[in-house]
Amino acid sequence: MNIGFEQIEFSLPKKRISNNILSSENPDWDFTKIFPKTGITNRFISEDNESCIDLAIKALTKINPSSLSIADALIFVTQTPPRTIPHCSCVIQGKLGIPNNIMVDLS
Repeated sequence: MNIGFEQIEFSLPKKRISNNILSSENPDWDFTKIFPKTGITNRFISEDNESCIDLAIKALTKINPSSLSIADALIFVTQTPPRTIPHCSCVIQGKLGIPNNIMVDLS
């Protein structure tokens, strides 16, 4: 049995806020340690009507449709799932018509 990743894709929201902007909006916060500790220089902010499921579907449009039809699994990873049931990966599967394969959410 061989297991591996054939392709990994991602999608980020268009709105981006830098540490500099956050620093000017929050002068009482100490931003000097954020980049050295986390490597974070920007935050990407979703629109009010945009969820991580929408972003995942945008990312999956980068993959060849024939690859999706033969994929053995879809692994959906987020820190902010909009729901617990049904699982986000299953919602994505239904919206894109991906065959019944292994669907996994990691949150």
